Amino acid sequence: MVSSELNKEESPIDFVYLEYGENPSFDNFFTNSFIHFYMRANEFQDMDKDLRRTIAQNKCSNIRNTSKFIITQDKLDKNVFYSYVAFTLSENKLFIHMAYVKKNFRTFGFFKKSLDLLKVSANEYYYTLPLKLKRKWYLPEFERKVL
Repeated sequence: MVSSELNKEESPIDFVYLEYGENPSFDNFFTNSFIHFYMRANEFQDMDKDLRRTIAQNKCSNIRNTSKFIITQDKLDKNVFYSYVAFTLSENKLFIHMAYVKKNFRTFGFFKKSLDLLKVSANEYYYTLPLKLKRKWYLPEFERKVL
């Protein structure tokens, strides 16, 4: 579902809210990027590869079953994605579970714009990523919370 409020200015991309299962191409994009991210994360490199994959698949399944997504997609081809943020919103609390921006698009501000759109609906902000953020400026007003 595209929100006209999300796309006030004319651009070649749309910010869209999705639930897992609404767009099979996005589902594939999310799952592949999530598994790839976990398999390469430094925090898990001392684990056996099969164990890392099992943990990644379980976490991926949990996120897709409990989260919503704000995605950045091409206006002309709804199966071309540039970024996503997996989140839940509960009692004015925003929880960010995963965020991904394709490498060639990381300077366009898609992540920041997604966060700005999501923060309007909350007054407390948390991230649940199991990883240490190397650059706290990504989520400056967010507190880490393990769910």
